[in-house]
Amino acid sequence: MWETIKELTPSEWAAWYAAVVATTALVWEIIKYVREGFKIEIQVKANMVLAGQGHPDHGKKFVSINVRHLSGPPTTITHVGYWQFSSFWHKLFSHDAPRWFRRLLKTKSVDGGVFIADDFCSHPHKLEVGTEWNCHIEQGKLPAVGKKGRLYIVIAHTLGKENIWKKLDLTPRT
Repeated sequence: MWETIKELTPSEWAAWYAAVVATTALVWEIIKYVREGFKIEIQVKANMVLAGQGHPDHGKKFVSINVRHLSGPPTTITHVGYWQFSSFWHKLFSHDAPRWFRRLLKTKSVDGGVFIADDFCSHPHKLEVGTEWNCHIEQGKLPAVGKKGRLYIVIAHTLGKENIWKKLDLTPRT
């Protein structure tokens, strides 16, 4: 075996080196692809107002949801909803903790719901890579949140096991 290695010409060394580097690069790209999966970016903004005097909804406040599909296979947004929790701990233990533990902490979500598709929020909506989807929900349809309450907008889609949660801050901007 060592005699064979000693007899390699410089071009054969270069070929072996190139094969090892190419194989390593291929394995690395596969690892990156598997780890990365899909990427979806969500922006949620409260207290938005539609511009234009003649619009029937002029003066009403809206929650603006912007979803951008950055990478991965196409997905479809199936539902848009919300969950309200009275604290961070209630969110943390509301679904994943055992029932006896939830009863001990008395953890309950305060409110939850799904928004029906309308003129400002059409779903289901297919998202290809590089496209975005916008939704405007009238802020009056959301529950009032106390000082410690936490309100989350939830996006359900076909590409993942988990829904996408984004915290919504309803404090007025000055």
